Amino acid sequence: LRPDQAPAALTLPQRRAELLAGVGVDATVVQPTDARLVALEPEVFFSQILRGGLQAQALVEGSDFRFGARRRGDVTLLAGLAQADGVELGSIPLNQLDGPPGSASGKLPYLPKGAHTLEASWALPERDKTISFVELEVFQSPAGTAPPLRGDDAVNAVTSTVTESLTSPFCLEGTAAYAGLVRLDNDAKVVPLPDRAWYADVPLPEDGKALTVNISFENGLKAQTTAITWKACNVFETGNLLIRAGDALRLTAIPEGGLQAGAKVKVLVNGVASADTTPEVPVEHVFSEPGIYTVTAEVSFGDGTPLKQSIEVKAVRVNIPEPLVFYSGQSRTVALPGLSEEAEAFPDPLIYFTEHSGTAPRTFTLGGGFRGDALIAFRLPGRGPVLKSATVRSVILFSDVDTYYYTAETLPDGTRIVEMDVFMPIRTPGLKLRVDIIVAGVTFEDGSVTKWLTAEDFDDSGMAKLRFAVSPGVATSFCHQMTLMEGDTVLGTR
Repeated sequence: LRPDQAPAALTLPQRRAELLAGVGVDATVVQPTDARLVALEPEVFFSQILRGGLQAQALVEGSDFRFGARRRGDVTLLAGLAQADGVELGSIPLNQLDGPPGSASGKLPYLPKGAHTLEASWALPERDKTISFVELEVFQSPAGTAPPLRGDDAVNAVTSTVTESLTSPFCLEGTAAYAGLVRLDNDAKVVPLPDRAWYADVPLPEDGKALTVNISFENGLKAQTTAITWKACNVFETGNLLIRAGDALRLTAIPEGGLQAGAKVKVLVNGVASADTTPEVPVEHVFSEPGIYTVTAEVSFGDGTPLKQSIEVKAVRVNIPEPLVFYSGQSRTVALPGLSEEAEAFPDPLIYFTEHSGTAPRTFTLGGGFRGDALIAFRLPGRGPVLKSATVRSVILFSDVDTYYYTAETLPDGTRIVEMDVFMPIRTPGLKLRVDIIVAGVTFEDGSVTKWLTAEDFDDSGMAKLRFAVSPGVATSFCHQMTLMEGDTVLGTR
């Protein structure tokens, strides 16, 4: 951040990694420090860097450890965050060599009264081990009292501050610990965004009266109210507009100086009269399809002299395939012909998403080191309304030593049939996996040396089974290469 003020380093990062490796550390990850990193709040640093980027399963920190913007995070906060996200945390004094044993724990969202089903899943436990629930505690708030607050409750909030909107529906936005548990009293669909954010398209009343929206978080843990008015769009005052396809405007025409008695007003969209209107009753027009529309207002006075004013309204839409898939730790180039030139991308910090300059259609490099799903929000310019929240999926494969293999049977001629699991944590339609045997004396059970697997070959847990035939006397393993593809595009190899 300020290299001119930095003290001389005793050892460089490469040498430190060598020293750590010398005492048994398997891998060292160096996170470059920049202004964006130090500005992250502790909760965001934990969710995006520790859990999302590093997939941390256990954390060990000194008692004086500080992290996050303004050094607000400490071991106490980290312990709460780790427990809330199901991560084992061992916080040890500086003079203690070994951390205490611990168990993973996590918090559920606030639940309404009634029966609930708790479901848990895990990947790749050792074959001779199992995982069990030891304890489940349920806390109930006394009648008439508010539930106790947790460390992440402050994130449940509406972030939209405007009270008027030219378009309907209005893009209402907020943040939440659980976006899936945000409810609006008008039943508008709540859509997750990156960074624990969300949005909902809220239709506004055509009469221009203020709409009061009640927002509930986590089954009533917190409630918030906001009011939005659909403002009329005066063609004589409003310049050219960029809106989302599907948005509507309340169009009116009031020239400077107002309207004379007996004046007639007409609004045309692409030369077609939408309707006669008055200042008191603007006409609603839905711009349902992408494109450029010419909106013309005509005002006729008693002498028959018309006064005209036109504006251009461009409606845009984002139409891209989902999910956008890449192989974890590797990158790919992806062209998005359905992405309009006006759309701005706001990816989750876990996602590496960089646009190539001067390409048509718009083309990006996509990648990241996380596993699972993350989101990219596409917006109108200037962090405008959300056009689309798109899912990005990072996939990875596991086989042989990562899963398990064993000799299922031995045929009379001495051929060993070896069964192996292939694990793809998120089964994704449209992907195909090519498995090639690359050692002599080994084939698949049907005699082939190449096998294709699709999403249908994996069960609900993400497992698919392969069976190899190892010829008698072959001492080598059943070495193989896996290539994951989407259509003709290679996503990654293992």
